[in-house]
Amino acid sequence: MTSAAIAVLAVVAFAVPVHAAPDRLLTVASLGYDGRVRLGAWTPVWIDLVAPPGGVDGMLQIETSGPSGQAGTSFAVPVRATPGALLRVFVPVLFNNARSPGTVRLHDRLGQVASLPLPRLQPMDEIVAVLSAEPLGVEGVAGRLAGLGVAQIEPEALPPVWQAYQAVRLLVVRDLDERRVTDQQRQAILQWVWSGGRLLAMPSGDDVRHLRGPTLGPLLARAGGGVGLGRATVWDHDAALPEHRGRPIQERAWERVLAGDLLPVAPGLEITVPQDRGVLPRTQAAIGMLVLAYVLAARRLSRFLAGLRPVSVVATVLVLAVATGAAVWVAALARSAASGVVASSVIEGLPGTGHGLLAVAARSAYVDGEGAAVVGGRDLLLRPSVPARLRVVHSDETSVEGGARGVLLTGTAIVPLSITGTYAAMPGGAEVTVANRSGHRLETAWVYAAGRAQAIPSVGPAARIALDDRRWQVPGRLQRADPNPALLAWAFARLEAGAILKEEPAWLLGWIRDPAGGLRWGNRPEPPLQLVLVPLSAP
Repeated sequence: MTSAAIAVLAVVAFAVPVHAAPDRLLTVASLGYDGRVRLGAWTPVWIDLVAPPGGVDGMLQIETSGPSGQAGTSFAVPVRATPGALLRVFVPVLFNNARSPGTVRLHDRLGQVASLPLPRLQPMDEIVAVLSAEPLGVEGVAGRLAGLGVAQIEPEALPPVWQAYQAVRLLVVRDLDERRVTDQQRQAILQWVWSGGRLLAMPSGDDVRHLRGPTLGPLLARAGGGVGLGRATVWDHDAALPEHRGRPIQERAWERVLAGDLLPVAPGLEITVPQDRGVLPRTQAAIGMLVLAYVLAARRLSRFLAGLRPVSVVATVLVLAVATGAAVWVAALARSAASGVVASSVIEGLPGTGHGLLAVAARSAYVDGEGAAVVGGRDLLLRPSVPARLRVVHSDETSVEGGARGVLLTGTAIVPLSITGTYAAMPGGAEVTVANRSGHRLETAWVYAAGRAQAIPSVGPAARIALDDRRWQVPGRLQRADPNPALLAWAFARLEAGAILKEEPAWLLGWIRDPAGGLRWGNRPEPPLQLVLVPLSAP
């Protein structure tokens, strides 16, 4: 999600002109992909809002139902409008109940202004989203694949955040009026393809203007090849024409472009999240100083008390008071240190884009009282991994409110990553060159190639490193401490399984501290730490 898209959500809730005034304050303009959704996946929802006579300065909230009908997670965006203004509001939502998906509510500072129940959904495993005024013949092919549905959509229904394409196996573009698409929607398509999405474009008759337009042009310049982790394909014919639609050769073409499953983002990352925050060095130091002071004071007081003089009694009372106050202070410090967010963050480099795919798994940890909100960075869209009674607020940041102890949160974002490198095999070893323009030092670094890993020094703005064949290690037997060993082991397992970019000869791994990818516990920033995976190309 781009910062611009989130900023728009925060100020005017992504306002789009509404040409016909609805007869009530709230109307569902678009729900999922023509009513089709994948339960548990990010889903685009557009709501038309007519501001009441007094205007509105509040929150538009979608309260979802859990799988068994119980109250689930709520998703909200701030809205602000003058009296009678017409807005189209975008809300990314996770649905878990198709029969009773939830209710839209508009609140201001005085309470609820309006509400609207959402209609039933059509659950699908995956969706082919089609921008075309004519049938393309993909419906018959998709019908033979279990759980795959085809949705004809309008340009205005396209989501402005890439995460809301989570259920889409293929986006097909035949007709596209650029005047009906915003820059945020264009950026979302681009980032979705970068993250692993697949797009198919074709001419509309002899009209090819949309293939060179601002939406498709940047993607189709590399058509037929990889774009980040995804793929953009362009056909030179219009599948809607009678001479193509329904023909065996055309059906086989659809089968090829639909082949393969959606790739999950960072599967299994949640198992790497630390169980607790541990004890910070400053807390350990404070406890050690308190114990030392107590021992010294006890030795001194034992001499005073031997005489049972009044001054000894007064000194004892004073020392006990100071010791009690210090103990209370240290206890409060320890509780504060033990409360916060524990997280695993990883950034996978997206070749040729100058960006990376950030995935985060985190949970709240606190000793007592109410938990604070977990706040993600500008581009990080957070969600509970299972239905929970929390509220997710999308504004210039994503905030998860409710403080449910132990609830696992996950999030994704596309973030700038200006680290590139090459790997060249040589007799007796290899040579790695790295250009690091991220502004962050790559710490505790590794090079991975052919199922082996080798530790290398930390990497600054540039490095040329010689690798020795005698120093390779098996990833499962590493003899080096890392900030999050479980996360490093997870990353090596992903590389060994060839789950990402099998064609790359080697990978660079290391830790960076980028506040842009960090989290906040209420108003307190958590120490940012991300494991970065950078593909190393051949020279």
